[in-house]
Amino acid sequence: MKRSAAGTLLFVLLLVLAPAAGAVEMDVHAGIYSINKFLDYAMDEHPSVNGPIFGAAILLGEKDAVTKHRFSLDFVSADGQGNWRKGSDSGDGKVDIGLTTLTYAALFNIGPSWPVNPYIGIGAGVAYVTADASSTGTKTDSVSAKVWIPAVVVPVGIRAKLGDRVTLAVEGGFLDGLYVTGNLRFAF
Repeated sequence: MKRSAAGTLLFVLLLVLAPAAGAVEMDVHAGIYSINKFLDYAMDEHPSVNGPIFGAAILLGEKDAVTKHRFSLDFVSADGQGNWRKGSDSGDGKVDIGLTTLTYAALFNIGPSWPVNPYIGIGAGVAYVTADASSTGTKTDSVSAKVWIPAVVVPVGIRAKLGDRVTLAVEGGFLDGLYVTGNLRFAF
């Protein structure tokens, strides 16, 4: 029931924003994702936990507008295995994380009519997380979870127009972890 309500809300938002929009862009993207910087704060030593991120988005807004509205669906699969240590506890562990996010972000273009221009954004949404972790050592433990959490997205990128309808972008930022993607956009 919750999934259909979220889908209905997204559909209504698209209908409300689309008539005001002069252009619609479809974005496909892929890259790398990591939660290592966050693990650095929680543990003294940990395995590297990273993996691929890919997804698709719809961008709404007038052509060369300063502000664009992006609705994005992303998939992450990150894992890691190795030694870990927190205080006097240590051992060997394995982590597998899956993340599916649905987010909205307002993107702000700097010099949107330039052939190459930077942009920054901010947004939020929901994420479904599946996680499995196990360890052996001073403490032997195994944890598994499936949970919905809030998603925060802060994209920063640079885009290059290849023509009236095709744009390439390189984007990095925060999506409940750090990511870097290559983006290909098609305008309609």
